[in-house]
Amino acid sequence: MSFELDIDDLECEAEAYDAERRQRLDNPHFRAALDDAESRVRLIRDLTQIRVANGLTQAQVAATMGTTQSAISDLEGADVDPHFSTLQRYARSVGSQLHVRCSVRGAQAPQPSRNAALFALPPMADIRVHAVFVKHRSGASPVAWPVAPHLVANGG
Repeated sequence: MSFELDIDDLECEAEAYDAERRQRLDNPHFRAALDDAESRVRLIRDLTQIRVANGLTQAQVAATMGTTQSAISDLEGADVDPHFSTLQRYARSVGSQLHVRCSVRGAQAPQPSRNAALFALPPMADIRVHAVFVKHRSGASPVAWPVAPHLVANGG
């Protein structure tokens, strides 16, 4: 079995890949999605470090959360895109708590005391999530993870 390797073809493919990559990174929606993914990976990595620092195994966390060790392994390996409620349960299981801070552009910010205020937003209000905070039960200062500043308006 043999094949020929054409360096010129490989260079052309590499140039095409680089051009496509640059074009995608110039797209604000793609860049925002990439930033979001990177933020999730950092958050999960840091929560995993909290688990290890607290001397907890994946199996112990899984038992607390009512799931399997392999599901925790998938979560920690960033093999899944978890629901926020899953991240909250994981954080509680490792001795932490997640908090999200939002701000609203183009409309009066809702009062944090009532969720009903969210329904009073204008139909196309721009909502931005600036950071996710993890607070450890020990009372240590919360750690903030910046979230990509992209538009999340009416599911868009």
